[in-house]
Amino acid sequence: PPSLRDAPPTETLLSEVFVTGKSQLIQRLDKDSQHMEDVPAAMYSVTIESVQAGRLGVLAIGNWQNPNAFDEEDQKLLVAVGEQAAIAIDNARMIKALEEQETRLEFQNQMLAQQNQELESQRQQVLRQNEELESQRQQVLRQNVQLLEAARLKSQFLATMSHELRTPMNAVIGFSQLLLRQRQNSLIPQQVDMVQRILNNGKNLLTLINEILDLSKIEAGRLELKLEKFNLVKLLRATVEELRSLAEEKHLELNIKADLQNPNVSNDSVRLRQIVVNLLSNAIKFTESGKVQVEVKEISSEQLAIIVKDTGIGIAQEDLEHIFEEFRQIDQTTTRKYSGTGLGLAITESLVKLMQGTITVESQLGVGSTFRIELPRQVPADAPCKCSPSAKPGNNATASPSVPSCSHQLNHCNGLKVSAQNGSVSSESLQGSGIGKILY
Repeated sequence: PPSLRDAPPTETLLSEVFVTGKSQLIQRLDKDSQHMEDVPAAMYSVTIESVQAGRLGVLAIGNWQNPNAFDEEDQKLLVAVGEQAAIAIDNARMIKALEEQETRLEFQNQMLAQQNQELESQRQQVLRQNEELESQRQQVLRQNVQLLEAARLKSQFLATMSHELRTPMNAVIGFSQLLLRQRQNSLIPQQVDMVQRILNNGKNLLTLINEILDLSKIEAGRLELKLEKFNLVKLLRATVEELRSLAEEKHLELNIKADLQNPNVSNDSVRLRQIVVNLLSNAIKFTESGKVQVEVKEISSEQLAIIVKDTGIGIAQEDLEHIFEEFRQIDQTTTRKYSGTGLGLAITESLVKLMQGTITVESQLGVGSTFRIELPRQVPADAPCKCSPSAKPGNNATASPSVPSCSHQLNHCNGLKVSAQNGSVSSESLQGSGIGKILY
């Protein structure tokens, strides 16, 4: 017999069972009805109800021969089969879902394993990098210790050597000045010129020694300011007068312009004078004609400005950013016209910073340069007066007593006082010089 699937008239009956959810027993009693030949003589249908998914479909059985083929037991059996079918379908769906979940979990586990492997590789790489960084850090620490020790030894060496060099250099300068004062009695013009050269070169060398020592102290953080109250205008006027002879030799106009209602300041007069001398000396050295001017004025009641202006050769724009570097000179050639060590401006900038101030420069080639220093009227006593906050306090190095400072004694005893610790000046070297005696 044909199956129920192939019996079109049964589709309506099955649809009705699915929609209503009620079991149906259909019996066809008229066996001769031709239009019912595709309908089973007996058909019993029940719905398949899933606990999880609800109504899934209809389960039906049919018999084309016997309208009474299905009794109550058959109907119960079909209901039980429908229930088992629903359970089987639910189980199949659950198994499929579990398999899909297992597949996803397996894929996720593979991804996690791969990520864990990558993380482990990264962890090992980080560990290696940390070991390398630690090794580099230890190496840097060792190098820092070595550099600090080298800096300490260098500073100690420079301090010792500067003392050893300045002691005989002061004697050379003093002897030269003494010979020049006595030239009318003992020296011919050629000898006077030679002694004058000795004196000039001795002073230049002493200046160089002092600059190197200052630079060493600045680098080591041992240079301190000795604060005191003084008249700034008087200090500037005195400094200008000291350098006036250098300007007059080049026929330059050197003047000072002071516009201060209150000229009193609190600062280190020695170091401030050193700053002004450095700037004025450079201005005079690099100016062939025209004038050099130093000006001091008030910016506010607590701030002052010192301006050094010249009509010299000027500085190229590309060189301006380098002029405060150590040993930096505009003309680096071996045949340069202007002498110098390149330390003056570097020391000047460090001293200005030490005084809680600023220094700036404006310049144009062929026109001139203007250096502007802005300083507090009173450097705070509790301000960090060292070039390095980690440095221990140290005293400023002072030169051995200079020979010229004892000129008043020479006038009375016709002798020379020489301070020569760890150095020596033999009396035999003075024989025939006309010097009567030496005071040690």
